[in-house]
Amino acid sequence: MKSYAIYDVFNKTVDVDGENRKCEELSTKLHTNKNFKKFCYMLSKNVTKVCEFLELPNSTSENCEFLNYWLYDALIKINFLNDENIKSQSSLMDKISELWDVSNYNKKCVLTKYNIITTDFMHMKELYDYSKHISAIEDNQSFHREQQYRKQYCSYIKKVKNIYDILLHLRILIILQTNNQLVTHFFNQLVVKDRFQLMVHLRILL
Repeated sequence: MKSYAIYDVFNKTVDVDGENRKCEELSTKLHTNKNFKKFCYMLSKNVTKVCEFLELPNSTSENCEFLNYWLYDALIKINFLNDENIKSQSSLMDKISELWDVSNYNKKCVLTKYNIITTDFMHMKELYDYSKHISAIEDNQSFHREQQYRKQYCSYIKKVKNIYDILLHLRILIILQTNNQLVTHFFNQLVVKDRFQLMVHLRILL
């Protein structure tokens, strides 16, 4: 799956060699987060690499989108963000923004700032990843007809459908609670398009 492969690249470990001055500075300000320095080095590397990629001919902003989703997903999974409104956790996010600005040397990859709770973000990320996996699932149906693969795809699509149904129910509330135009646009697009595709895929696999 495309997004998972990209996230694996972002998750590669880096050497904490003391050479990143911004990370060294920020880690002293967030001394209660013991693992922040290691994560800081990783994030700085990823932002810089994405900026380098965006200088290539015919590059798109897709990797920047993936990086933003990876960032918040990682912050949640390592318990740097709790299940509150992301925007309200300014102590951490201000430091992340500082680091991003320094690492984003050519200003080609903008940090997305969300005004939703972490649970809703994780649901949104699942749908975003699915939107990137649709083509691969459709292509692989012709090559992997074995029951094992059918079960895997079916399980994945059912999981996404459950998340989609939750967010569809909460859609109006989510849009009203956020000022983030990206979130609003994202949900508007998915409500119209992806439920039909989800059901088509389930009918094919079942």
